[in-house]
Amino acid sequence: MNYGMTKPPKYNLSLITAPVALHYSQDDQLVHPNGVKKLQEQLPNCIGMFEVPTKHF
Repeated sequence: MNYGMTKPPKYNLSLITAPVALHYSQDDQLVHPNGVKKLQEQLPNCIGMFEVPTKHF
């Protein structure tokens, strides 16, 4: 892995065993809610997806 790469390295998300809660909003500038759902499906111990009801999150 090198600094300055345009794409992050691939990581096997099934290796993350700690409980994870995903917080997102409909107007998130980094990821669309569909991307959050896709992430949730790859995490073996995701305790939930929680929408933050604000447009400034």
